[in-house]
Amino acid sequence: MNWIAQKMAQFFITMLVLIAISALPSLVVQLEFVPANYWSGIQQQFSQLAKLDEITYYNVTAQRELPLLPDLAPLMKETVIIFMTSLVVSVGFALLYAYFFYRSGKRVRTVLQQTSQTLEMIPDLFWLIFSQFLAITIYKKTGFDWIEVAGGFAEYIRFLPIVTLTLTILFFFLKWLTKHILEEEVSLFLELARAKGVRPAALFWRHLLPNLVYRFYLFSART
Repeated sequence: MNWIAQKMAQFFITMLVLIAISALPSLVVQLEFVPANYWSGIQQQFSQLAKLDEITYYNVTAQRELPLLPDLAPLMKETVIIFMTSLVVSVGFALLYAYFFYRSGKRVRTVLQQTSQTLEMIPDLFWLIFSQFLAITIYKKTGFDWIEVAGGFAEYIRFLPIVTLTLTILFFFLKWLTKHILEEEVSLFLELARAKGVRPAALFWRHLLPNLVYRFYLFSART
């Protein structure tokens, strides 16, 4: 309950800060600084939030004002699809990596640990540019045109955004899992499970993995 209350408080504080920032243009009227208008600007922002269905924008193609939410809803849907797909795929690959890392020897672990640290340091923008460059290169060399890199109006591109976002999330997971597997595998409860003859596969999925999930919950709650 304390965590929920903390997140709700953060949400409301964030909303108030955004409203305060969005009302800043009301301070300037005809190139003159008018502080008295700021409170009315904040009230206007609150009134607009109370009437979201009435918010409009100017559509250049249609040459007229159109409601914002009906046009914004498909974009929000696409964003959720891309994010959730990337999250599921990255978590799946991260679990396979964690199991492989746990069952590997010292030399393989060293290579995996150094690789995960290096990949996590690469900027996200690099993967965006690299994925587009790779798709274009494949098309030029082979004529394979199923990977779309751009779309027009009402055309949604999913594959490359999902790949790019998956990579950035995955590399974070790999570094985090590498660190915490090394810490958890020397814990006393795992030593006891080994002494009882628990198989390595069961040791990972039934004993080590739940602890990693709980650690990640604590990590996400703090951040």
